[in-house]
Amino acid sequence: VVVTLGGRAFGCRMGRTPAIGVFMIRPTLIVCLVLIGALERDVQAFGEGARVRIAQLRYQGGNFMPRPAALRRLAWEVAKRTSVNMAVETKVLGALDRQIFSYPILYVGGDQAFDRFSDAAIAKLRQYMSFGGMIWVDSSENRSGGGFEESIRRLTSRLFPKKKLQAVGTKHTLFKSFYLLQGMVGRVATEPEVLALALEGRLALVYGKSD
Repeated sequence: VVVTLGGRAFGCRMGRTPAIGVFMIRPTLIVCLVLIGALERDVQAFGEGARVRIAQLRYQGGNFMPRPAALRRLAWEVAKRTSVNMAVETKVLGALDRQIFSYPILYVGGDQAFDRFSDAAIAKLRQYMSFGGMIWVDSSENRSGGGFEESIRRLTSRLFPKKKLQAVGTKHTLFKSFYLLQGMVGRVATEPEVLALALEGRLALVYGKSD
């Protein structure tokens, strides 16, 4: 199967889809997120500099790291299960840290409400997304309508006031890279639907609620 992202074609070999358990689905969805986030940028390098890297966003209030080892483990799964040149080590950065522009994917985790971002932080995150970066939001609340979700919806409304989170259909490339998925299931099956903000035809923010 050849997938076109950002005007470029990317080939994925698709055989018969194996039976996918809960443990398999999370890493495979991350593969899709990595592909969509990383292929929006041109990588012209070999070795460590060519690896796809993920940063985790630090914020005030709440709990920005409810699963301390999860992101590293999931990055390891992507590296082992696929041909994606993935860096296993991740880095924690604040919204105002200029290093976020070196990471194609910015992971936002949490399980409770968090403080409002400053106007300067909102402007920096908006710039990051507009320049091609993708924010991946992963709720560990195990429910809909909790404090973390309220904080995320407030954040997205400030980032792009004229845009709303929209459901991503299962025909999207997000569900068709390496494995065919019918929805998102993580540590729990809170809600299979994936929400997203799109900018110029690409997913600039992806939000899942299944931990």
